[in-house]
Amino acid sequence: IDSKSEIRTCTTLISRRDGTTTEIVEEPPAVAHGTEELVLQAYREQLPRFDGVIIAGTVAPGYSDDIVPRMVGMAKEAGKMVVLDIKGNDLLNSLKYRPDIFKPNFSEFLKTFLPDADQGEHELDPEHLDLVREKMLAIHSEYGSIPVITAGSNPTLYIEDHVIRSMPVHRITPVNTIGSGDAFTAGLASVYFSGGSISDAVARGQECGALNARKILPGTIL
Repeated sequence: IDSKSEIRTCTTLISRRDGTTTEIVEEPPAVAHGTEELVLQAYREQLPRFDGVIIAGTVAPGYSDDIVPRMVGMAKEAGKMVVLDIKGNDLLNSLKYRPDIFKPNFSEFLKTFLPDADQGEHELDPEHLDLVREKMLAIHSEYGSIPVITAGSNPTLYIEDHVIRSMPVHRITPVNTIGSGDAFTAGLASVYFSGGSISDAVARGQECGALNARKILPGTIL
């Protein structure tokens, strides 16, 4: 769908000495009026072809606040598996449709569900850990959705058989971490959509995220 909006430019600064990555993100211009309905029409037409849907990222200006929840609702109504890698109101307003899995990082989870306990993306404050665990269980009990929470090099938290589990991360020396969250989501979904357990899905997600971080080009795991 042509949104009549120029593609944005994101610039990545890599420090090989420190093993750090900084991304400078250009905010995109708003999409043209009418783009949303064209996107939803195309989405509706494509849904029957697929077993599962992954929705990831941030909505561009010009779309309404309910485009993502509508897409989640349409997918679940059609009997599709849904994995979400989103945050904020997009995630909050989608939970009523009972997505199968949602996968924010630790900071995004706090900003979405516990905004008074905000912290950095790759940090894991022990004072916040109990709050996060409690909220994970509450969300899972109410909606049936499985939260999977990454935290950089810290263990990944997830729920299996109504119990919170923690999977350690194999530490690596990264080259470029941009895209590792998306690679994690892709690996996770590939196993889960194929009928694998959530533990196996998380393990595959971690593997794909680490493979991506070892490459300079985002989205590269081979």
